[in-house]
Amino acid sequence: MTRLVPLSGDRQRAVLVVRFGRRGRLRAAVEVSSGGLLAVGALVSSILLSSAVIVAAAGRAAERSRGR
Repeated sequence: MTRLVPLSGDRQRAVLVVRFGRRGRLRAAVEVSSGGLLAVGALVSSILLSSAVIVAAAGRAAERSRGR
């Protein structure tokens, strides 16, 4: 069985820190591999394409109901 081991430089990292006034603070960190970035990109593009189809279908249905 072949084992896939990510390389040490194969990871993308990002950290976001948002402060609210003096006491409030939000910290978010994410670490994603190259394959993970490709998977996220594929999911986002498929979601955007499917939502465009739904909006177009709803627009056609609204036009048909107004035309009666």
